[in-house]
Amino acid sequence: GGGTANVQNGFTPVPQTNGTLTVWVDSTRLAAAQLYQKQHPDVKMDIVTYDGDANGSNYLQTKVSLFNRTGNGWPDVVFSSQNNEVTWARQANFTAPLNKGLIPQATLDGWAPGANDPCTVDGTVYCLRNDLSQTVLWYNSTLLTQWGYKVPTTWPDYQALGQKVATEHPGYLVGTAGDTFTPEIYLWASKCGANQITGAKAVTVNTTSQNCARMATLLDTLVKAGSMSTSSVFSSDFDKNSADKILMMPGPSWYGGALFQDTFKTPAGQIAVAPMPQWPG
Repeated sequence: GGGTANVQNGFTPVPQTNGTLTVWVDSTRLAAAQLYQKQHPDVKMDIVTYDGDANGSNYLQTKVSLFNRTGNGWPDVVFSSQNNEVTWARQANFTAPLNKGLIPQATLDGWAPGANDPCTVDGTVYCLRNDLSQTVLWYNSTLLTQWGYKVPTTWPDYQALGQKVATEHPGYLVGTAGDTFTPEIYLWASKCGANQITGAKAVTVNTTSQNCARMATLLDTLVKAGSMSTSSVFSSDFDKNSADKILMMPGPSWYGGALFQDTFKTPAGQIAVAPMPQWPG
């Protein structure tokens, strides 16, 4: 079981026994956790599903605050869909220092360089990335060919195409900016650090930098034109009214299965993928 302590350096792991591990996962990762349990029957696990902090929920943070007050209830392992949990969890003495002997360095070296930077404060690693979720450009190859459009390779071309679509095919979309991870999709693609952890209690975003301003202008322009949605791709409204109006959509690689295949039921072969546009130079 896990534990917490009000010590200067944060979480102090308690001695581990052969007790049951309480593992919190969101519904998407439930099957993977169950498969692990099946493949490792010697590991005692109590798998609990929760909302995974999806779309801005602070469920985990609220629960940990409660557990800290009552002195029990903490899960041993948590899979979260957020990449900024360390900003509060370290201060709540909830996260274990993973690179201080808890996990072998050889195991930690298996992550790509920089992958765990959002999990690292002052050289100490407090979480591990589940995946890097590369951002790509999804597009409807059938419509793109039918309408004589080319896949944009630069952001100015992307913006121009979005404005053209708004005029020639109103209602169709080239993207959506309605989810909490929109900064990771668009601002990071413009080299605008959306949530760089620069200290134990500090996140830095230079909103006036050229890199940030150019992408903000692009988003504002396409939202105003009507080809950039401000709805969440996970909302019933989007599924009902916009899922069949997607011409293009920058988003993580897992959109292919989770959205287009499972939720939107997009016909096979209709959706293709391309690299994200780049800024000239």
